[in-house]
Amino acid sequence: MHLRNILECLARLSNYSIFKIEEILPRTLGMLKKDSKVIYITGIWGKNTEKVVKLLQKMGMDVVLILAGKKNAKLKGPEGVLTYHALGEEAWREISLIRLV
Repeated sequence: MHLRNILECLARLSNYSIFKIEEILPRTLGMLKKDSKVIYITGIWGKNTEKVVKLLQKMGMDVVLILAGKKNAKLKGPEGVLTYHALGEEAWREISLIRLV
C-alpha cells in the first residue's frame, strides 16, 4: 500500500528540480543506516547518477533502480543493482511488487 501511494505521488511530480541528487545526497546520508533499502527513481541517467547509485551500493545499501521514460528503455543499471524500466502500465504493475519491508 505504501509503495502505491509513493508511486502515485511521484506521478504528480514535474521534471524540474532545484537541486541535483549529487547535492542532496551528502545531506541525507546520515539518515540512512547500513542495509537500508533505497529505491532510486529517475528519468535522467548519466555518469553522475551512476556514481550515486554505486556509492549507495558501496555503503551497504540495498539499491533498487527504477529508470523512467522511453529514452532509458535499453539502459542497464550497475552490476548487482535490481533495475526496472517504467515504460507503461505493465511495468508499473511489476514495480508495485517491490517489497519495502
